[in-house]
Amino acid sequence: MEKTEEERRQLVARRGTKKGTLTRLKNKMEESYINDIEMLKLMVERAQTAFHDYEDLCEKIGDEEDPIAVETTFYECVAAMRQRIADLSAPVPTPAVLPAVTPQVSSKIKLPSIQIPSFNGKYTEYRPFIEMFTALVHNNEGFDNIQKFFYLRSFLKAEAFDLIKNLPVIGQSYSEALKILADRYDNKYKIINEHINALFELPMLTKSSPSALRSLISITKQHLAALKNLDEAIEKWDSVLICLLNKKLDPVTNREYHLHRDSSKQPTFNDFLKFVEGRALALENSEGRGDTASCAAGKVAPVKMASSSFVTTKASQGCLYCVPVVAA
Repeated sequence: MEKTEEERRQLVARRGTKKGTLTRLKNKMEESYINDIEMLKLMVERAQTAFHDYEDLCEKIGDEEDPIAVETTFYECVAAMRQRIADLSAPVPTPAVLPAVTPQVSSKIKLPSIQIPSFNGKYTEYRPFIEMFTALVHNNEGFDNIQKFFYLRSFLKAEAFDLIKNLPVIGQSYSEALKILADRYDNKYKIINEHINALFELPMLTKSSPSALRSLISITKQHLAALKNLDEAIEKWDSVLICLLNKKLDPVTNREYHLHRDSSKQPTFNDFLKFVEGRALALENSEGRGDTASCAAGKVAPVKMASSSFVTTKASQGCLYCVPVVAA
C-alpha cells in the first residue's frame, strides 16, 4: 500500500531520532568514564534496540539512504561499552603474591617492611609518593616491569588509578603508566599553588592551647619545607608569613606577641616561630594553674593578693596571666 506524504515524513523523522540516539550514546562513551556495569548493560540494550528500529524504518521508507555510517556508529558504540564492562568486571590485580617491598641494604640487620602510602591524585602528595615508590620499587633490580606495574596499580586510588587502569597488564605498560602520572601530576606551578593555598586556609585559633599552637607551626613548617624544595625563595617571605600567621592566632596570643617583640627591629619569621613555640611550652607547663585557656573557660577562681604591696582593679578578677597588676 502506497504511503502518504505525511506517513513518509513521520517515518523519516522517527529514523532520524534513532540515529540521534546512537550518536548520543557513542558521544557519552567518548566524553565520560562510566564505571557502573548495570548502566553500561542498559546502554548496550538501548543501542541494539535503536539500531534494529533504524533498520526496520529504512526498510519501510525504502529510500536510498546509505546505512554504513549508522552501522559504524552502532558497532563502535557497542564495542566500547562491552570493553568497558569487561574492564570493570576483571579483578583488580593486587601485589598479594609479590614479595614484600623492603629497602635493599647491605647490612645483616633485617629492617621491617616500609609501607608506601597510597596516592589518590592530590598534587602536593605526588612527589613524596613517586620518590618513595622509585626508591623502593622502581630502583629494585629484583622486580621486573610487570611486577613493578602491579605494585604501581596497587598503590594508586581514585582519580590516579582511573588514569592508568585501562592499560593492558603487561610489562610495556609500566613506563607508559609512569609517564601518564608524571604528565598529570608533576605540575610544579600547580603544586606550589596548592601549598600556598594550604597556608592561607589554615584554621583560625579561637583560644590558646599547646596542641593548637604546635599544630599550626608544624603544618606551616611542612608546607614551607615543600616550597623550599620547589625552589621558592621562602627566606624572603618573613613579613608576609608573620602577617599571615598572626591572623591565625587567637586574640590573647596575638596580643602577647606584639607586647613581646622588639618594636625597634624588623621582626623575623624565626623569631615569630620561637615565640609561638615558647608560648605553647608555657601553656603546657602552666596547665591547671590558672592559665589563659582555663581562665577563659571560667575554671579559675578570682585571685586574692596576699601582699599589701600590690592592689588589683575590678577587672583583675581572673588569672594573673590575663590581667596585669597595678603597683600601689
